[in-house]
Amino acid sequence: MLKAPIKENEEERLKALKDYNVLDTPPDIDLDEITLIASYICKTPIALISLIDTNRQWFKSKQGLSAEETPREVSFCGHAIYQDDIFIIENALNDDRFKDNPLVINKPNVTFYAGSPLITPSGHKIGTLCVIDSKPSKLDEQQKLILKALSNQVIKLFELRKQNQKIIDNQKAFIHNSKMISLGEMASGVAHEINNPLMIINGKIQLLSESFSENEEINKTEIINDLNIILNASNRIAKVVKSLRHFSKNSEYEKKEKVSFLKILEDTLLLCEEKIKKKGIEIKYDHSYRMNDMFINCKPTLFSQAILNLIMNAYESLEKSDKKIIEIKIKNEAKYVKISILDSGPGIPSEIQDKIMEPFFTTKEVGASSGLGLSTSKGIIEEHNGKFYLDKNSKNTCFVIELPH
Repeated sequence: MLKAPIKENEEERLKALKDYNVLDTPPDIDLDEITLIASYICKTPIALISLIDTNRQWFKSKQGLSAEETPREVSFCGHAIYQDDIFIIENALNDDRFKDNPLVINKPNVTFYAGSPLITPSGHKIGTLCVIDSKPSKLDEQQKLILKALSNQVIKLFELRKQNQKIIDNQKAFIHNSKMISLGEMASGVAHEINNPLMIINGKIQLLSESFSENEEINKTEIINDLNIILNASNRIAKVVKSLRHFSKNSEYEKKEKVSFLKILEDTLLLCEEKIKKKGIEIKYDHSYRMNDMFINCKPTLFSQAILNLIMNAYESLEKSDKKIIEIKIKNEAKYVKISILDSGPGIPSEIQDKIMEPFFTTKEVGASSGLGLSTSKGIIEEHNGKFYLDKNSKNTCFVIELPH
């Protein structure tokens, strides 16, 4: 038996294969349709998309074969990847290179083999689209032409999947960068949220220390009261830090869960409420049990980012307004939960309403805003299979989120 060779450009060839991130992935219906067509056109019971890895050939798609992979050294495809055209063995039993090959003398009893190399745009041959039969056979010119065309389609699909993954990766990086920009914009407010209770703690500890050192008569009631104030202040800091850590964590692998919208809202407000109040802006929302009973199915960290972006967008639009109110409403509809975030500003001019969701679009001066907030929120909501839109019938600016139950 002639073992499948390994040639000089093997390292580059393997890199080209692994760049597709296709090895050991689940079946793909589009690729399965290609092997089905190949089997039908070439009139063979077996058709495979075989990828030649370091020590194995792994089958991304297969018709008529149960095996997931076989050793590379016994593979026919390991020979085919070094051919420029279709590699054909009409009768392996009469071929000295293959007649004692384990795949010939044992199941699947390969006798006829035809493999068209899968050639990447960079010229690397990563595997084959092959057809196999347990009896001698031939391919006519038209069958060869179609097999070659189908192998080209396999590579085109691989390239398409690769480009789609790049888009997904870029979108994740885009969302993460937007989150970091939001954190930077909130830094002073978060620092104030922590510094205020720290000052309270330091002040109370200093007073207690002075009382003890001056041997004043200890008033247990006052001490307990001061300790409670210190405890509440430290709890406030802990909540802010916890919210900040929660918001900062990587949400790429976060799973959806049922969460109280009120909890998400209040955790989000911990990061920006102080900054908003310093500008004299009132935040209105329903603190009652009615809102607390409203649960949404979401990725909490990711969804929190969308809410924060919308609140900060409202904040920026109110800086020059006399009446400064941000109102958050939630309503349980039959098929979805509807969340509205309104502000008392002048609204968005009709001529730019269709542009505001575009990345980097902003009406602010250069450097004053990233222009990522609304487009990022839109992407996050759509990732949750929801709808995000501007309510054009509202007198003031009103952004609406609809999340399916």
